[in-house]
Amino acid sequence: MEEIESRALQFAIAAGLKPQMAYTVRQTALYSGVPRSTLYAEHRAGRLKFKTYGKRNALIAVKEFDRWLDEN
Repeated sequence: MEEIESRALQFAIAAGLKPQMAYTVRQTALYSGVPRSTLYAEHRAGRLKFKTYGKRNALIAVKEFDRWLDEN
């Protein structure tokens, strides 16, 4: 079995989520333990990038969350 290098992806799988390239803000909060309010605040401050679609939907790429974890 292939070793997973991404900490974010390891956390997501351990939380019972299927492997994906990006997760919703809610899912990211679930697997990481970081409150949604903190994720949104980090996004507003320009420190965490979201991919948005529609008016109320946002995804956080696994690579982006790994980058944010490394910087914080």
